[in-house]
Amino acid sequence: MAALAFGPSGFGFGVVIAIGLFLLMARRYRFSLRTLLIVTTLFGTWLGLKVGHDMKLQRAITDITNAGGHLKVHDRRPNFPWGLWAERYHLHFYALREPLTGGQLARLELFAPSSLWSLDLTNSGITDESLRFVARFANVQSLSLANDTYATGERIPGRPQNQMSDAGFAKLRGMRELRSIQLGGTDVTDECVTYLLLMPNLKCIYLDGTKITGSGISRLGTLKELWLLELNGCPISADGYKELGQLKNVRHLALCDVGMRDADLEELNKMWQLTSLFLWKSNVSEESLKRFSDEHPNCRIQRLRD
Repeated sequence: MAALAFGPSGFGFGVVIAIGLFLLMARRYRFSLRTLLIVTTLFGTWLGLKVGHDMKLQRAITDITNAGGHLKVHDRRPNFPWGLWAERYHLHFYALREPLTGGQLARLELFAPSSLWSLDLTNSGITDESLRFVARFANVQSLSLANDTYATGERIPGRPQNQMSDAGFAKLRGMRELRSIQLGGTDVTDECVTYLLLMPNLKCIYLDGTKITGSGISRLGTLKELWLLELNGCPISADGYKELGQLKNVRHLALCDVGMRDADLEELNKMWQLTSLFLWKSNVSEESLKRFSDEHPNCRIQRLRD
């Protein structure tokens, strides 16, 4: 109980300050017995609610940890009415052998909407239905709903697979604070771009192995903060490369196993801002690569070998 009272929420400090203020005021002012009883009752009510809240949160943390979750403190922020300070966490699930159950995901509801800075649900078996537990964390900065893939965008087998469609992703359209999102290896299509555009602060988008085409790529140009885009294994057509070449803010671009040819690389010539370009299993000739490299001296081309 002592650990609860003086835990990370700052409750213990709140008690000390409240008692200190009350004693200070008591020395300067006279209170009637009625006032004292009212103050004591209010404080006791808050104390009971606070302890109940902390106990539920501690059980939720235990359940999440037992399910394979890893919590790491990111920072501490003001927390009203449960204490002076509350911690924001990175919550990641690593190497799960079984998908998370609905009951395990429901434990996320005991966390305050502002208590997560990043949430990694890679290969956790999440579905369109269970995304409702994620949507409430509107202040999350980094989110992964991906399935791990090879560099080609192909899913890595033997792991719980996330089953997410465009309709499910639509539930997350209120997460406007996102800076990074990973959707690789899922079944999203160009339709999901409609909801990505509602997240104006996005800087990094990972779409490896999805069904994104040139139609979706062309619309990403409205995301002015976007600087990293990974499209490994996506079905990009010749017209898609033309649309890709219009993205003026992207500095890091990954295009492994997308069937790129010399003519497709030429469509990227106007991307003077590029600093890194990842290629693998491309049909681009060494001559074209050298020419592109000479014209873009600030771009590091990493042509991974088979």
